[in-house]
Amino acid sequence: MRLFLSTDTGKCCSSGQCVAALPEIFDQDDTDGRVVLLVEHAPSALSRELYEAVDCCPAGAITVREEAESIPEVTREETRGQ
Repeated sequence: MRLFLSTDTGKCCSSGQCVAALPEIFDQDDTDGRVVLLVEHAPSALSRELYEAVDCCPAGAITVREEAESIPEVTREETRGQ
């Protein structure tokens, strides 16, 4: 499972709670303090910490969507030579 992250800078109130919780995922813009997303996909090993960061955001500016790992399809033509 992969975690897809998105942020809404229009909602962000620049509290910095997300950065305090996960500085390897979130940062703040130097000019207005709004959230900057450092990565779009977070490892599932950080899921607990990530959901805690989402919960502590007072503006609700962070969204997490869980995605299943995609497995490449194998066609019949590819398996014939095996």
